Amino acid sequence: PLPLLTAVISNTAVTDDDGTHGIDPTPTNNEDDHQDTVIAAIGDYVWEDLDADGVQNDGNTGINGVTVKLYRDVDGDGIAEPGGDDGVPISTTLTADSGGGDPGYYLFDKLIPGDYFVEFVKPSGYEESVRDVGGDAADSDPNIGTGVTIVTTLTGGEIDLTWDAGFFRPVSIGSFVWEDRNDNGVQDAAEPGIAGATVALLVDNGGFVTAVDVNGNTVSNQTTGADGLYQFTNLPPGDYRVRVTPPADYLPATTQTTTDDDGSESDSNIADEPVSGTYESGTFTLTIDGEPTESGSYAGDAQDDAGDANGNMTVDFGFFQPLSLGSFVWIDANGDGLQDVGETGIENATVALLVYDGISAYVPAVDVDGVLVSAQSTGLDGLYQFENLPLGDYRVRVTPPANYLPSLTQNGSDDDNSEDDSNIADEPVAGTYESGTFTLTSSGEPVESGSFAGDDQDDGRDNDGNMTIDFGFIEPLSIGSLVWEDLDGDGVQDGGEPGIGGAAVALLVDNGAGSFVPATDVDGSLIPGQNTPANGTYRFENLPPGDYRVRVTLPSAYAPTLIQTAVNNDNSEDDSNIADEPIAGTYESGT
Repeated sequence: PLPLLTAVISNTAVTDDDGTHGIDPTPTNNEDDHQDTVIAAIGDYVWEDLDADGVQNDGNTGINGVTVKLYRDVDGDGIAEPGGDDGVPISTTLTADSGGGDPGYYLFDKLIPGDYFVEFVKPSGYEESVRDVGGDAADSDPNIGTGVTIVTTLTGGEIDLTWDAGFFRPVSIGSFVWEDRNDNGVQDAAEPGIAGATVALLVDNGGFVTAVDVNGNTVSNQTTGADGLYQFTNLPPGDYRVRVTPPADYLPATTQTTTDDDGSESDSNIADEPVSGTYESGTFTLTIDGEPTESGSYAGDAQDDAGDANGNMTVDFGFFQPLSLGSFVWIDANGDGLQDVGETGIENATVALLVYDGISAYVPAVDVDGVLVSAQSTGLDGLYQFENLPLGDYRVRVTPPANYLPSLTQNGSDDDNSEDDSNIADEPVAGTYESGTFTLTSSGEPVESGSFAGDDQDDGRDNDGNMTIDFGFIEPLSIGSLVWEDLDGDGVQDGGEPGIGGAAVALLVDNGAGSFVPATDVDGSLIPGQNTPANGTYRFENLPPGDYRVRVTLPSAYAPTLIQTAVNNDNSEDDSNIADEPIAGTYESGT
């Protein structure tokens, strides 16, 4: 920089008493001898070091109003000791405009030759730049922390304009580590911070290493609290990266903005995974007065409001927890579509997982690592579970062993989260059954009661797993036996008693409203009546569970045996079970 002013130095010398010019070897021995003092000056420039590199390469960034103090090295030991051996300053000034109107200049002139040093009082909000990086004309000279220069010797007539001081305003970086529950890479309303994430700051020093602050201290790692916020302050300008290690089981949101310095407040900025389970941002260049002014609408925006243009509060990290889905394939003994006490699992049912492809179809699912999710085969307990899943819309497809059919009552509604019902919604392929659609979201899944089979499979992270997707099946049933001629009338089948051919046999079922009506099979088709062959046998097959009665119309000349066992479900093989004659000549069993 140009000097503030140039001191006028007289051409001085010690002259003898006869008036001739020349050096008087003994000036003190001549009463007429006299001596003109040869004066000196020291000073120069205080500037804002925008890149904190300690070099005057920032343009016209002088700072006015900075206090500068001048000291003499009183004890002559060559050590600057303000307030100690060297006492108080001999002069104090403030930086001001030069004659040309440029800010940041100071000068101490009319000085006796000797040993001096300068102290620069750090302006509020500023820190000292590194010292002695470049040549004397363009570097910063005070020590960091004290603002004091080394001792320099001024000789007579010397104007030393090389004592400069660079100051910079520290910068900051930070923001938000959050649970991206819908995995869209954007901070949405009500998505919470993640507690317990470890956050480290790296700086480019010919390679990215642990950062240091403006005082040269290592920047310590931080651990996020419940709010998920972090902030590193008191930093010199530079190129930085943020490294985050979330708690176990968290994975990066699928959508990331890896562009360096994008300045967006709401996105997630993971660019790399340098170590398994540890994630790193892109590079963010922090500059004085060059950082984004955040809107205040997102978590962490307000952390740097006191110096908003010097802090970047947009470096965010979105994570989700892998999800799970599963539960129970069971024999619904009563066909009511509900898991009842004593109903058991179905072994060897094949269970596959499908996911919506985002366009128009459900396709085989992949896990968070992009690996195809394999189909499972149920064990004796009938349980299944798919783990390590990304967020998405899923369906479960089950192929039970042969001869199993869906329970008559199904809840095919999507995401109803009921623990005990059967969720078959479709039969896309004969013998293969599919649930409705279940949307899995982080921390958005049901916390089951633990009262039903499969509820506890996800207890480690209950609200990240849906254990309510169940499949109830029935085995088609049959009913039948014999219409026979009870020769001895004892109501018991005895050897040699023949069947009655030509008896009309019909099957009735309880309709749930107190009436018995013609029965239907498991496919919903009306079951036709039968006529017994000569041996008197009959059988109705492919029946769902239910309460049934058999109605028989005998050929003429036949009447019921006088002894009947009308008890419902007595399961005796050789007795007669007529309980009623609803129509003359037509007889009906118990239930």
